[in-house]
Amino acid sequence: MRRGLWLLTPLLLLALLYASLPLLAGHFATRWLEMRGFEQAELTLEYPGYRRLRISQLAFGQRRPGRHIELRGAVVEIGYDLHTLLFEHRLSWLRVPRIDLRITDDGSASDGAETVALAPLLPAAWLAMAPADQVQIGQMRLDYAAPSQPHRRLEGNIDLSGNHLSSRLLLFENDTLQAQADLQLQPDVFSLSLLQDNLPLLETTGHLRPEDDQLVVDLTQRLWLSRAQEWQHRWLPQANPLPNISGDLQARGRLRLPLEIDLGDDTQWWSALELEQTLTGDLVAEQPLPELERLRLALAADLQLQNGHVRLQVQPGRDTHLDQLALKPFAPADVRMRLLSPAMLTAELNDMPGSVQLSPLTLELATGPLQQPTGSLQLTPLRLQLERIDPARWLVSGNLEVERLDWQDNKRSFGVADLSGGFELRLDGGHLRLQLTEGSGARVVQLPLPPFDPLDAELRLSTALDFSAETGSGAPNPRLGPVNLVLSPAPLRYAAGELELSPLQLRLDHLDLQHRSFDARLSAERIHWQAPGQQAPVASLQSDLHLEGETLSGGFELRLDDPAVTLRGRTSSRLSPLSGDLYWQATPVPLQQAARLWNRYHPPAPPELGVSGGTLHLEGSVNWTGAGTALRFDQRIEQLAANWGATRIEGGQWRARTLVRRSGRIEQDGSLQLALLDIGFPIESIAGDYRYLQAPQQVPELHLSQLSAELLGGALAVDSVTINPLAPKLATKVTLQHLELARLLELQQQPGLSGEGRLSGILPLRFDDEGLRISAGQIGNETPGWLRYEPDDRVAALGRSNQGMAMALEALRNFHYDRLSVGLQYAPDGTAQMNTRLRGSNPDWNRGQAVDFTINIEQNLLKLLQTLQFTGQLTESIEKRYR
Repeated sequence: MRRGLWLLTPLLLLALLYASLPLLAGHFATRWLEMRGFEQAELTLEYPGYRRLRISQLAFGQRRPGRHIELRGAVVEIGYDLHTLLFEHRLSWLRVPRIDLRITDDGSASDGAETVALAPLLPAAWLAMAPADQVQIGQMRLDYAAPSQPHRRLEGNIDLSGNHLSSRLLLFENDTLQAQADLQLQPDVFSLSLLQDNLPLLETTGHLRPEDDQLVVDLTQRLWLSRAQEWQHRWLPQANPLPNISGDLQARGRLRLPLEIDLGDDTQWWSALELEQTLTGDLVAEQPLPELERLRLALAADLQLQNGHVRLQVQPGRDTHLDQLALKPFAPADVRMRLLSPAMLTAELNDMPGSVQLSPLTLELATGPLQQPTGSLQLTPLRLQLERIDPARWLVSGNLEVERLDWQDNKRSFGVADLSGGFELRLDGGHLRLQLTEGSGARVVQLPLPPFDPLDAELRLSTALDFSAETGSGAPNPRLGPVNLVLSPAPLRYAAGELELSPLQLRLDHLDLQHRSFDARLSAERIHWQAPGQQAPVASLQSDLHLEGETLSGGFELRLDDPAVTLRGRTSSRLSPLSGDLYWQATPVPLQQAARLWNRYHPPAPPELGVSGGTLHLEGSVNWTGAGTALRFDQRIEQLAANWGATRIEGGQWRARTLVRRSGRIEQDGSLQLALLDIGFPIESIAGDYRYLQAPQQVPELHLSQLSAELLGGALAVDSVTINPLAPKLATKVTLQHLELARLLELQQQPGLSGEGRLSGILPLRFDDEGLRISAGQIGNETPGWLRYEPDDRVAALGRSNQGMAMALEALRNFHYDRLSVGLQYAPDGTAQMNTRLRGSNPDWNRGQAVDFTINIEQNLLKLLQTLQFTGQLTESIEKRYR
């Protein structure tokens, strides 16, 4: 009997052990939780089958200063292996349909320094803490509450098999779903995918390995930007919206961080952090700005963080496309921007943003033709060299280069070449300043400048240009400091010659762009017109301008070196609507040097010309409005003394005013006065007016008013007439009154001939294509008079040999006439036919018997006037009659 009991003892022990397994499992589970800092564990275990346990009720908590953790679960199914359970304190499997974890912070936790050890937080440590080789949690809920923070909740499931954990997680905030993610953990690998409609918007994979006192993480990341936008729009509508960007951003690199981090010292743990990543991606932003339809960016960059120093380097060669960029006044255009040199951004994390610096870089911008309704602008790639970029001081400086810009429309084309210049852009406390450096400039190519050939010129800043403006909420108040410009044009060519200009100096002062005002001074030391076979005077120009709002005013001075003449003027105009006036006046020009200047500037001067006195006065004005332009030109000559061969002028006075109407009509009113015109005989006190009219598309018209003069003690008058100066034809008459016979005879310089009386007459004139003619001209005496002729020896000898001649000479010794008349016919070839009748008597001869002479003379009057041998002709005619 006793022996049988001993044989049953092992069996009884085994039975007792089996019966006590729920108690042992509960004990071991409680110990497992206590070893991990949990308290107040409540476990209700059952034994539903072989190697299986069921926890019908599970609850435990953990309390730390400022934080309380509670965990509850129900119907926990456990599978175990006795040996593993006894000696390794591990279960075979664990299944939990639902588990709830609540974490509450009351805000009383100490703010002191806290050191976080990363080793216990690594996947290997978490997986090692698993109570079973296989763990399945059907539904897990984690609630987190803290003062002044929204209520957050995490829901999901967990599936652990061996050393691989998978989980689908949902994050809620105030009962609103914010994110969903997939998590994969292995001892040295983790993978996290943030999802949007079950599609990944962010994937992160990391390979973990400890090295000495550091944790090394090899990271691979990918972000789908369009899904990130949708995610934010759906789950975080209150946040600032992300730019409308599509495409994906990829990152690959390595992260190093210490295994223990002192969160109380930001500088320490940031300095201990090391990160190296390569960023790539093709990004597209739809309408990031109102002026831009689309931005396409090909990104290639390297990111490095070490010792608290961050460096981002963007690799060159990638293109950024700006599609349909608004460039008013042009139509939207596609612009390509290329980085030609690496761009590096550096900063100190503990001194942000003050430590941010950007390395020098070079950009190239290219676009197709920029279109306007009236034409297009085409430019070669623009190169922008940024030599200094200081984000902390909001300062950028560098150089801008454009090889060529060309404008073309249906009327003209011109360009700008070799545009280059240095600049500095600075923003300081809402004050924007842009400076263009001295020497910046460009070349103007083939700029239309009628009536000259297209202009080529070089434009340079001879001093730096400063522009400033306010960027605050108030008025920008843009200002431009004093600036000097130098324009060096090539000679301006014209069909008849060229105009040579020395560099033009332009200085701008007191520029106020807000009130639209400035002072300007333009000067040119040398202005010289040149033409084949001609010389023009060298000139210099000084001009001052002042703009105040819509009013532009100023004055100018143009100096000629030979003749020494100065042209001064002033102008005043409105810019909108465009209108204005310009007045100018020249200093008097002495006409004594007319022949010399003619020979100098327009050789050869006519040899017959001689000017010994006189002064020329010139002035004028221009008025322009939206209706057109009107001009006034006043000319005046005073005290002219000149000669043309044997013809002499003294006391000449000429005044004329020329008007050019807005319609294009040209009018000139003038007057001419000559104290003396000597053409072999004197004509004095000549006075006459004229009026010239030229309407567009019409024949010009010259109206000559009545001309008056003093001739031989009498008067001469020419009736008014109107002619076409381009094809002159006229018919008028010359009226002679009170001519003194004595003065007429004095002109003949015939010895022994004298007389007295008054003559009057009318000479009808006609001028046409054949020339000048006089038809039926009549000159006769007004009152009776006398003639006395004492012949010289030659004529007296002729009279002694000819009785008829002797009688005529006797009659003319003291001839009292009652009629003296001349009938005149003059042909265009100069031939004049004069029918002369002399009737009267000599009281001392032949008892005063009446004598009637009729003499017909045909002579070339032009030659006759030149020789002035009227009396000789008369004597010869009398001689012929009485022979």
